[in-house]
Amino acid sequence: MERGTASFQPAGLSHQTCNLPDASPLPEEPGNPRGPARGAASFARERLFVFLLDGARADTIRDLMDAGELRTLRTLVRGGGTHTEAVTCFPSTTGPAYLPILSGRFPGHLNLPGIRWLDRGAYEVRRWSLDRVRSYVGLESFLMNRDLAPGTITLFDHFPGSANIFSPVSSRNGGPREPTPVRKAALFTYAHYTEHWEAVDGVARLRYSRAVQRGAPFIFGAFLALDELSHHIAPDHERVLRVYRSFDRWLGRLCDRLADRGELDRSAIVVVSDHGMTPVERHFELTTFCEQQGLRTFAYPRVYRHWRDAECAVMVSGNAMANLYLRRKDGWGAAQSYDEIEAAHGRLVERLCARPEVDFVAARDGGGGVIVRSRDGAARIQTSGRSIRHTPLGGDPLGLGACVHRDAETSLRRTWTGRYPDVLVQLLQVFASQRTGDLVVSAGEGSDLRYRYEHPEHRASHGSFQRAHMIVPLLTNLRLRPGPVRTADVCPTLLSAAGRPIPAGLDGRSRLEGQAS
Repeated sequence: MERGTASFQPAGLSHQTCNLPDASPLPEEPGNPRGPARGAASFARERLFVFLLDGARADTIRDLMDAGELRTLRTLVRGGGTHTEAVTCFPSTTGPAYLPILSGRFPGHLNLPGIRWLDRGAYEVRRWSLDRVRSYVGLESFLMNRDLAPGTITLFDHFPGSANIFSPVSSRNGGPREPTPVRKAALFTYAHYTEHWEAVDGVARLRYSRAVQRGAPFIFGAFLALDELSHHIAPDHERVLRVYRSFDRWLGRLCDRLADRGELDRSAIVVVSDHGMTPVERHFELTTFCEQQGLRTFAYPRVYRHWRDAECAVMVSGNAMANLYLRRKDGWGAAQSYDEIEAAHGRLVERLCARPEVDFVAARDGGGGVIVRSRDGAARIQTSGRSIRHTPLGGDPLGLGACVHRDAETSLRRTWTGRYPDVLVQLLQVFASQRTGDLVVSAGEGSDLRYRYEHPEHRASHGSFQRAHMIVPLLTNLRLRPGPVRTADVCPTLLSAAGRPIPAGLDGRSRLEGQAS
């Protein structure tokens, strides 16, 4: 297989940032008259632009910038902006991982725990309802907005007249959709069967440019070629690297047009990803494993298999994360705790953790927390007010030792440079969703959890707690405060940049330098 020349580090970040979670601005680069003016963050930005490079790796962008190949991005941040790396949410997968960027809230808090899920209550009482199971891979992606928790507010709601380019999430309130569902479905079907995902990005660029031209106050564009090509070829393939370079050249032309109109310095620009990608060497078919344990199991696309007597449902996202649901003796209506699963299913969790493809398994604790188990033992995560406690229970699967973090911000800082960045906060939020599985399975390095029905075969995946899945690039012409950042911080930061109030109850906080979070 052809490989690109850029360095590739499957399990971590580039050498420049492994131990430096610093969002400090880079020094200004001379000779870039089109770059944003230094100190421009001191006034409200009139237009907001988010470019979501789905599946972009933080280390790849840094390596290409260091090689002088992404000149627009380099100019963007050297003119007074910021280049840093952010932690995304769990699951680290397309769709759910858009939510923190657009709403400032984690997917578990918005009841969207993966790209596939089962709703126990609906499954128990309405076997033929659309609401019983979901897969956002395909036409059901158009149902994502209606599946969000009531009251969900996104940046589209804050800025009427906004434009949405290829995001399945707009808002529960019927935000903008571009293009129409029929055109989008036709385009994506063409790309799937021809592998010409660059054409999809071409359409996205055209629509983004038109939205800029008509003066949309907020534009969110999802550029999907990196994700799709990485899945089917490799994250470091030369064809994938060409997509990074092509995007940078187009962004440069767009910034030139904004500068010609006198709008560049009055605009906030954010380039970010929703997740990283790593190569897959081993496919672990989780559905087959459950069947081998004697459980009547269904999964997509055969969701009506055993529809009268199913005992287990497997819903894979990414494909390195899965929600696994187990039927109680009295039906599907309620979730089970770790102790209940152990009592009802014996060594199921132990056998899962023994698989080399599985990194760890998490489940609800009967006391309202989370139990994590792996080959290295078990641990409990609990909350008390704002504080978060991690307690090893024989072994230490997360490698954190016994600790108490004062709040979610402290937890982010304490876990930022570790193997599992933000792991305590992210596991707690995903189990806040009633749709989350009884067990959540996170795949290990080089592995994913699904093989059947994946045509073409996936050669790279995401969705898990692997560091290279959770750490993403974040580049902006805004000056951000130093320190660790979440993608959930993008939404309140943009609201601050626009001089708008930040709603209460967000999981993210403004990182804009000179303003309170």
